[in-house]
Amino acid sequence: MNDTKFPISYIHGKYLLFDIEAIKYFREKYHILGILSGTLPQLPQQNIFLGLPLQLMKEEVYYLVKNGAAFIINDGNVHEEHFNSLTDNDRKAIADERQKMAIEQMLTARTKENEKKIQIMKKINKEIPLDTLEYDSTKPVNLTMVPVDTNTKGLKSDHLEASSIGLPEIERSRYLIFESLVMNGFFLNPGLRFGCDFVAYPGDALRFHSHFLVNGYNWNDEIPLLLLIGGGRLGTGVKKAWLIGGEQEQCNSAASDDNNLDRKYRQYSIEWSGFG
Repeated sequence: MNDTKFPISYIHGKYLLFDIEAIKYFREKYHILGILSGTLPQLPQQNIFLGLPLQLMKEEVYYLVKNGAAFIINDGNVHEEHFNSLTDNDRKAIADERQKMAIEQMLTARTKENEKKIQIMKKINKEIPLDTLEYDSTKPVNLTMVPVDTNTKGLKSDHLEASSIGLPEIERSRYLIFESLVMNGFFLNPGLRFGCDFVAYPGDALRFHSHFLVNGYNWNDEIPLLLLIGGGRLGTGVKKAWLIGGEQEQCNSAASDDNNLDRKYRQYSIEWSGFG
């Protein structure tokens, strides 16, 4: 069993994971999917085949922290503190390493370009000037494409956890149905594209088609009839069922005070018969 707590980075209102080991662990043990949101610097508008970081919903963050699997850090503050603690020699070593990586990238790109030119010369039987493969130290190196290590694994875990921040504010009705489904083996993704809170999968979303459109409610919330009809029709139309749930409160017969209530979470699925 892995007892390690992983840091979740809080950056400009978003909760992000940069550690692939944390992503694998959360997915396998806690059924947390998240949304990959990273793009390549060369292709900032790409919207498929995205990579790290993984963005988490507030409900996912709350669930992980509540179960002792993670803690939240203010990423900007932590890295600023870490950078300020570096000596001049440490900073010079980091700058030199980035310079070295930039030169290697540049020379690799030139080598590939020369290979293309050689192939073209063979076809047209004409000489084309090749790029030099020697580095001119008098010219500045472009560091734009050099990756920066944003992983917090290099920082001490106890220091990170000591500087952790509080839990995100969540809507209780949304969180309770999220928690209920995850604890029963479902995997959940955001449901915005279907106009619901979540989309639920009976197993890993890479292997299964989603089964439910999910909305959480308070037990005494009134649900308009048109919404019941529309939710059922929409779910059936996209080969899913509409799942709603709420926290039922029942007074304990042994004690009648407000602090002694037996709470049970109930769920109901709605389908449109003969439709879709």
